[in-house]
Amino acid sequence: MKLFRRYATVIVAVLLFSASVFAQHHPRFDTIRERIESRDYPSLFAAWGGIGNPPVLDDVPGAANRFEEFAIYDVHWGSHFMWWTPTDNGFETSILHGHRSVPANWQRWVWRYNPNTIFLYPEDITAEAKDAFPPDSPYWLRDANGNRLDYGWGRYALDFGNPEVQELIIQEFVFAAQSGLYDGIFIDSWRCCDLTSFGYSHAEETAARTAIIAALRERVHPDFLIVVNTNRSRLEPEHVAYINGLFMETGWDRPGVPYTVLGLAQIEDTLTWATNNLREPVVNCLEGFGIPQVFDSPENLRLMRVFTTMSLTLDNGSMLYNKYDSGHSHNWYEFWNTNLGQPIGPKGNKLETDEGVRADVFWREFTNGWSVYNRSTSLQSVEFPVPIASVTTGTFDYIHEVPPVDGDLFLKSSPTSVSPRGKLTTMWGKIKRQW
Repeated sequence: MKLFRRYATVIVAVLLFSASVFAQHHPRFDTIRERIESRDYPSLFAAWGGIGNPPVLDDVPGAANRFEEFAIYDVHWGSHFMWWTPTDNGFETSILHGHRSVPANWQRWVWRYNPNTIFLYPEDITAEAKDAFPPDSPYWLRDANGNRLDYGWGRYALDFGNPEVQELIIQEFVFAAQSGLYDGIFIDSWRCCDLTSFGYSHAEETAARTAIIAALRERVHPDFLIVVNTNRSRLEPEHVAYINGLFMETGWDRPGVPYTVLGLAQIEDTLTWATNNLREPVVNCLEGFGIPQVFDSPENLRLMRVFTTMSLTLDNGSMLYNKYDSGHSHNWYEFWNTNLGQPIGPKGNKLETDEGVRADVFWREFTNGWSVYNRSTSLQSVEFPVPIASVTTGTFDYIHEVPPVDGDLFLKSSPTSVSPRGKLTTMWGKIKRQW
């Protein structure tokens, strides 16, 4: 038995080394920057949408298949092409399994319609399926009575301060890279404090997260993407050099109060910090949370425009506006069909008025138009060098007004290109809405 274990250890070590080398050199990773930089805006992402279950669209008349539906997103996580499988010897000896030919062909079909789509492997380091380890495993976090902590959704809390657990997490992510099916990973719940209530200090929890993210970065291609969920918070300084993007699952300011001006300013601060400080290529995903009204109510339309234009003026990332209390399902807004093209102006331009520079009104130029985001509580008049069309009102003029705490997109008279999403929505006509 000892001899078997010795050989098994050697075999696993060889497989891990091979996986690490493959993960560093897969040719798909060499195109990541190009795909990110060549996408048109607005750019949308999809969170936790699975194969065969597009999170937005119902059956689209005239669409040959459902691959086109996923092609409207530039970033997508949730398609579990691979998974960990426990064995008789325990979860710690498991390997990542996947049917490579099916998802690889599936992705190629999506790329036919949007060659810029990025696929991320989603996972959480704070919890695992309840049967992943034996009930008495030291890998679980436990309460004062020694019971495992129920994390919800059929999972229990992991003790990722344990170096053995850290290595298992790293192996899973490295194998995801090694599969050649993903451009990066998405890690949920990347924020304090999951360990500090169980005898760990804040510094020890930060060190545990650092050990995972630093080892992972060392074993994968330099452009393999790492995106983490921090809600509205910045990263710990120790993690900035390893991470490419934040998933800003913003939530409401507080129960019953969706978004105040102060809350929006806090979100802007984190988004601006992330776009200017994270590892290149930066891939931020900003999500606004809907309010309990019909999806196209004036308030939902206004907040959708707020988050769309905030993302466009302050970041080069993707955005989403979801439906109230619906996870991350959402409706498709015609506002998003606008083809602004690519940014040609800097991020974070502030509007200059007769009274001076406004610190709460932002604008940015794109090849086909402009985005304006007005966080102020007053109506703002914006003058352009040429007559342009407001996407919201349809007005064509030099001067346009943007309502308080709102935003708008403005198109030049002669757009020069059509994005893949624009082609698809033109082909489909008016996209059907569900949810």
